Amino acid sequence: VISNNDNTTATTATVTTGYTRLTVLPAEKSYSDQTGRFPKRSSRGYQYIFIFYDYDSNAILAEPIKSRSSSELIAAWTKCHNTLTSRGIKPKLHVLDNELSDDMRQVILATDTTIQRVPPHNHRRNAAERAIQTFKNHFIAGLATADPKFPVREWDRLIPQAVLTLNIMRECRINPKLSAYAYLFGQFDFNATPLAPPGTRVIAHEKPQQRATWDPHGVNGWYVGPALEHYRCITCYIPSTGKERVVDTVQWFPHVVPIPAASTDDYLRQAVADIIALLNTRQQHPTLAVNPTTEQIVRQVAELLQRATPHPPTISLPANTI
Repeated sequence: VISNNDNTTATTATVTTGYTRLTVLPAEKSYSDQTGRFPKRSSRGYQYIFIFYDYDSNAILAEPIKSRSSSELIAAWTKCHNTLTSRGIKPKLHVLDNELSDDMRQVILATDTTIQRVPPHNHRRNAAERAIQTFKNHFIAGLATADPKFPVREWDRLIPQAVLTLNIMRECRINPKLSAYAYLFGQFDFNATPLAPPGTRVIAHEKPQQRATWDPHGVNGWYVGPALEHYRCITCYIPSTGKERVVDTVQWFPHVVPIPAASTDDYLRQAVADIIALLNTRQQHPTLAVNPTTEQIVRQVAELLQRATPHPPTISLPANTI
């Protein structure tokens, strides 16, 4: 049995192959703390971010809060704790700062969780402090990729995707072959749930039932995250309504990385490559017919470049079918 300062125990057993098998038992610990005030109050009144760190899964959860009041902290802690318990993870020890209200203490104790406070003026003992720095760096990087015209007052809507992408990159402590996200929620399917840079400007398509006859077929919006409960859909913030909307058809307008498209240089390079390949090929090429049509010329050039597609067969219909 191996023990360390983090109260994590491990047992070793020798197998027939001569290798040593190491099994890490769950520490069943969690930590929590909140960030400083965000420079801009969100449109929904949020000013802080509550950070919940689970030691075994190495996952970092985050919830926006409007203030540091007891009711806000209790609501955020309960939501994060329920997220873990719904996935079969139940921490038995929770570490937090020295400041703790009586109401929050009762809520934590009601979940059969032991409370441990860090020493006064010694925040290093709280692993949530390191988790706060990690989440802030990741969240700031996401804000840096957002469109310059993205409304900063909607920063709290970007938190769910930040939590998702951060935990995808973090290694699970119990099972290093899995990410923290995969350990909690299962393998993430990028095909079923596409992702994009947060704060990208989009035009969301409006279905005929949602618009009038002569209205535009799209509305301006901002991409804020995926729609996890919908297949190949995204969540957009629509400024005209001030609400989020799940859409399946959008047009992207990235400001930094443009949509891939063939430029004039690409066409020129391809034309030069085709000419060189044609000159290096020693074969007899048929001459053009007398007074050829444009279609014949294009097809013969495509055949010379070996890029022609088979000509579709001609279908003749009976006279009485029209």
